[in-house]
Amino acid sequence: MGSLLHLPTEIITLICNYLPNGSIKALRLTCEEACNTARLRLNRVFLSANPLNISVFRAIADSEIFR
Repeated sequence: MGSLLHLPTEIITLICNYLPNGSIKALRLTCEEACNTARLRLNRVFLSANPLNISVFRAIADSEIFR
């Protein structure tokens, strides 16, 4: 995994464009650097009035990357 993360961020992004979200999630779990480099693709988020969903909404709304 370490050698993959030595690639430029742009190359890792191109590689991740070919991966399904499940594989990107697994990659992000391997280490903190992979989590910060490989970005998830969130097309939509389903929310309800559940307090946990409200906190998820706030986290997405406050995120510079996902909002």
